Amino acid sequence: MLGIVGQFWWKGRLVRQSKSWPSTPGEIIQSRVARESNSDGRYYTPKIAYRYSAQGRAYEADTVQIGADGISGSRKQAKQTVARYPVGSQALVYFDPERPERACLERRGTGGWVGYVLAVIYPVLLFSLFILMD
Repeated sequence: MLGIVGQFWWKGRLVRQSKSWPSTPGEIIQSRVARESNSDGRYYTPKIAYRYSAQGRAYEADTVQIGADGISGSRKQAKQTVARYPVGSQALVYFDPERPERACLERRGTGGWVGYVLAVIYPVLLFSLFILMD
């Protein structure tokens, strides 16, 4: 559970830090919806890659929302994201000045208070159930 809380804290911190990142023009080089599956079933994810220059070097990245894992689940939502970034279009890229290879197209993502609350409530509920079943 501490790992989950730590992950939400790190993602939230990264999202907050990204608000002050500088921006640079970039070019979208890939934009498509991918259908993938795991043990929970099928889900859809936008696959967007872009090229940009920062601090005199060229980079490529594929993060749309900083702090997000890229899985949208919804085909409609993934299509909407892809529609915002067609191949060949220009986009504003935000990059971490300390690690310019870390970049994003949108400075928002997961890691908010909901994750913290769930990370605290879930173990309390499990512990309560364990005590009640004893």
